[in-house]
Amino acid sequence: MKNEAREAGRHLLIFTERTINIEPRLTNAKLIVHQAGEGLVTEEERSLVAQIADGTKQFTLNEIVGTAVLTYPRAYATVLNMVATGELQFSLGRLFDGDTILWRNVR
Repeated sequence: MKNEAREAGRHLLIFTERTINIEPRLTNAKLIVHQAGEGLVTEEERSLVAQIADGTKQFTLNEIVGTAVLTYPRAYATVLNMVATGELQFSLGRLFDGDTILWRNVR
């Protein structure tokens, strides 16, 4: 499975049930799954966040909103969608919020 994921340009993480049920990982996983999938955010929204991500090593959701390119709900959905697709990352050991540090996944 890891080789297949790597060949598809994805990073595979496997968690045991015991590990995933530890907070805040469980809540973060639910947030990501809720925003995963095609059609939930536009390509324009993804492009705007990608431009911000490409311009810095780290950033937060609040910094994206501060640029006035997306509202908080749209930035929130877009960032978590991009986390779900592996384009962005954040530490699952911290509950995701506006001050969570995000970074671009280097492939």
